[in-house]
Amino acid sequence: MVITTGPITGTSAPCSGRYVVATKSPLTGTWGEAHASGFWGPELKYAGFDVLVIKGKAKNPTYLWINDGKLEFRNAIHLMGKDTYETEETLREELNDKKIRVLCIGPAGEKLSRIAAIINDHGRAAARGGLGAVMGSKNLKAIAVRGHGKLPLANGDSFNELRSLFRLIADSPPGLALKAHGTDVGMETLNVMGDVPIKIGLKVLGRKE
Repeated sequence: MVITTGPITGTSAPCSGRYVVATKSPLTGTWGEAHASGFWGPELKYAGFDVLVIKGKAKNPTYLWINDGKLEFRNAIHLMGKDTYETEETLREELNDKKIRVLCIGPAGEKLSRIAAIINDHGRAAARGGLGAVMGSKNLKAIAVRGHGKLPLANGDSFNELRSLFRLIADSPPGLALKAHGTDVGMETLNVMGDVPIKIGLKVLGRKE
């Protein structure tokens, strides 16, 4: 399982708070890829990492603690059965830092449900492909991250010249809609485009649109 950020993750560029999880999908048996936003991806960069490659399976429930370049696997027995909100708060209290960012699974991932999501920041979901079940299969309950590093820019002056463009994007109708409602704001448009399987579901159920 590979968890990776992008080259502008953690900068002030719009939509730069994302990360990607890639692995074999337990739902389809082929390529699985899920994206999410929030603070976890940037925090991984601040902690000194661009990419995590997770291999094998822990003998017991485990969480990974990443703290400014240092990695430590810790016992997660006490986290089992907790939902993702509870897991986040428990780890912040346990590690004594309210600014820790947590990526985790809930009971669905623990039980290897093939539609389980990976969650960070109280509801940000890397949901496609059932990749939460992959974390569950590895006995990996969560990845907690804290970093205090800064991101060096190869050409900071040129990057800063784009700030007016960044503001224009953020204040545009799509930008404001995404800020207010998240990616759900596009559901109606996607449905018209045929990118939402609701019509297929209605046909299977024998209902009219």
